[in-house]
Formats: sequence, C-alpha cells, structure tokens
Amino acid sequence: MKVFRKETTREFPHLEGIPDTLGFTYWWVGEMHPLIGRFSATHDTTVSARLVGGEWDEIGWFVVEIEGERIAEGRGTRVEFSVRAGRDHYLTAYVPDHPFTEICPLCTRHAFE
Repeated sequence: MKVFRKETTREFPHLEGIPDTLGFTYWWVGEMHPLIGRFSATHDTTVSARLVGGEWDEIGWFVVEIEGERIAEGRGTRVEFSVRAGRDHYLTAYVPDHPFTEICPLCTRHAFE
C-alpha cells in the first residue's frame, strides 16, 4: 500500500468543457498569458467552456485563426465561441492591462500571422 500526502498547491490553469471535436496540438502556460493552446476542429463546433485553476483577479481571453482575424474575445472565466473545421486557431487567456500590453506580441495581431 502506498500513501500520498496531499499538498496545498496551485492548480494549473486549464479549460473545462472543451468538446472532443477540438484537437489541441500544444499548451503553453505563462504568467501574463496563463494559458495558450493551439487547436483545430474536426467539425464546425460551438464551444461553451470555463477557465479554471488559476489565481488571477481578472482574466481575458481571445480566439484567433492562424493567419487570420480574432473570431471571439471576452473577459471573465466563461469562454464561448464557434469555429469552422479545418482551420488552426489559438486560444489565449491573458491578464488584462499587463505590463507592455500595447506592444505584447501575443496580444497584438501580428503575432499570429
């Protein structure tokens, strides 16, 4: 029998409620951008998910097509968007008004072109 001691630790930021039709190829966790995931959809999909596990006072998010436009964005832990099959996307969570937001390569469009 093995016994494990439960530690009080911070849970990594993640999404709950992501449909199986979205295939994520990687995840990245950072400080000002607590969660970034690259994905594509096998079918046209409407997503209603939730950002959980992070310790932030305020959180924002956006979804952008690679080499395309932002298709959805919002503030808060509720993440809702629709995507078409066959295109690659990034889902990025960010701390609003973090230092250098106006020149942040992950917050500006050119980072995804």
